[in-house]
Amino acid sequence: MSTQEQAQAGPTRVNGLVFQLAGACGIVAMGSYLSQPLTVRIAADLRMAPALAGFIVTLTQIGYCTGLLLVSPLADRLENRRLLSTILAGSGASMLLAAFAASGIGFFVAAAGIGICSVAVQLVVAHAARLCNAASRGRVVGGVTGGLLWGILAAWPVANVLGDALGWRALFLLEAAAILALIPWLRSILPAYQPQTRSSYPQTVASLPGYWRVYRELRQRTYIQSLLFGVFSMTWTALPFWLRQRYGFHATGIAGFGLAGAAGALVAPLAGRAADSGRTIVTSVAAIIAVAAAGLALCFDPPWGVLLMAVLCISAGVQASHVVSQRRVLALEPIAANRLNSLYVGGFFLGGAAGSAFAVPLFRGHPAWIGVAGVFAAGLALAFVRSLRSS
Repeated sequence: MSTQEQAQAGPTRVNGLVFQLAGACGIVAMGSYLSQPLTVRIAADLRMAPALAGFIVTLTQIGYCTGLLLVSPLADRLENRRLLSTILAGSGASMLLAAFAASGIGFFVAAAGIGICSVAVQLVVAHAARLCNAASRGRVVGGVTGGLLWGILAAWPVANVLGDALGWRALFLLEAAAILALIPWLRSILPAYQPQTRSSYPQTVASLPGYWRVYRELRQRTYIQSLLFGVFSMTWTALPFWLRQRYGFHATGIAGFGLAGAAGALVAPLAGRAADSGRTIVTSVAAIIAVAAAGLALCFDPPWGVLLMAVLCISAGVQASHVVSQRRVLALEPIAANRLNSLYVGGFFLGGAAGSAFAVPLFRGHPAWIGVAGVFAAGLALAFVRSLRSS
């Protein structure tokens, strides 16, 4: 079957693929976040200096940004299924290296590899969007990215619970086995796709700044999502301190709270359907209002039940905004979808990194400052949406 015929058959097949691809994205995304709640334990076992322990997470983040800029664009010129298999194999190998690391340096190398190879989730999202028509693209992107968010949020309680029960090395071994099992499975359910781009690899990477300059909506959507994802990262980074210090939660309660907060990902398919029906701007505005309302609630040191509702609103709002934005970005120029997606995801990931960096200082100043920052960021995001509407 030709690539064109496969694309035409895609809308029928993709209905049965969304749930499976969402699960695959969740598994890969979880692997890149497993080390965050286990950093202190890993550093102690590998006899790292305390000052170096933070580099475990930092190198994973740097690796992810590197993968977005240098690896993900390859999907616009190489056969996608084979490329995805190669990246997943690299991810599995990095997980194994982490599980058997005998020193801090070995684990640092593994952390960077895990970050680089986690761009596999973005290839899956772009591949899924290609398999459907424009009328169902939002629903498909929403369903698949919903699995990605579940993986990110579930990593926190899973690492705490299984890390205590089995040890962090066994946890990375299990993740390696799960990722390696994805390779034959995804090859069996995804059609092959050969892009039409004939530019060389250096030309493909060098084209990224040009796309950023050409597409105003790409820039605006990236700004919006970077602000909202910054609020998301700020809240979830401060949340363990919040629950432990102000509400007396222990590890199990914090893990349960995290799983409950992950329910915000359920809004993704609904946001995708709304975007498919032409309500992109309305959905974006509603998502930002949800984040702003949550930020306002956080300003008043709420009881834990209200805090849970605020976290749900932030997760749902950020996810809804991401679905409609990513749907628009992937449709700007299909032949360059992976490069456009790399710029978009890389941009808002920087916003998330900034949010994480400011979370603890703001929380220690007073928890209300996180809410103030959330309201301010939502206001800026709304201004960008208004400028999009007028363009």
